[in-house]
Amino acid sequence: MHAGRIRLVAALWLLLMTLSLQVFAQNVTTGRIVGKIVGAESGEAIIGASVMLEGTKLGAAANLDGEYVINNVPVGTYRLIFSSVGRVRTTVEAVTVTANGAVRYDISLQPQEIVGQQVIVEATRLYNTEASMLKERERSNSVTDAISSQSISKTGAVNAAAAMSRVTGASVVGGKYVLIRGLGGRSPEAASI
Repeated sequence: MHAGRIRLVAALWLLLMTLSLQVFAQNVTTGRIVGKIVGAESGEAIIGASVMLEGTKLGAAANLDGEYVINNVPVGTYRLIFSSVGRVRTTVEAVTVTANGAVRYDISLQPQEIVGQQVIVEATRLYNTEASMLKERERSNSVTDAISSQSISKTGAVNAAAAMSRVTGASVVGGKYVLIRGLGGRSPEAASI
C-alpha cells in the first residue's frame, strides 16, 4: 500500500511539472535581431565582426556578406556591442526586441589604428646554403654556377675535385684540374684546384 501511494504522488508531481512548463513556455516569447556590419570607409562587409547583447551570452558573428542573426532573444530592451579587430568598438543603446518579431540593425564600424611597439628583426645571411647559392645566381649579371656546403654534404664528396664534378659545365681532369666548358682553347692547368 505504501508503494502505491509513492507512485501516485510521483505521477501527480510529474503531471504538475509538465503543466507548469507548458504555461511557462507560453508566457516566454522571443524575437530575433538581424543586420549587416560594414566598414565606414568602404562600405564593404566586415567578415567575422561580432555583435553581443550586453549582460547575456547571446551574440553572433558576421558571415561572408557581413550579415548577422541572433535568434531566440527574449523580449526586452538590450544594448548591442559591435566589435572587430582594427575597428572601433561600438555600443548601441535601447534596441527593443518584440515577441516573434525581427529587429533590423545595420551598422558601419570606423577603422581604428592599432599601434604597437617597434619590432627590429636582425638576421645573418648564410652563404653556404642551396637557397643562398640560387639567390646569388639569380642576382648575377653573368651566367654562374656554384655548389654549396649543403650540397657537398648531401653528395658525400670527400674533396674539392669530387664536389666540382657535380657543378654543371665543369669537368675534373686528372683529379686536380678543373676544365670549364666554353673557355675555348685555354689549358686546364689554368684552373687547378
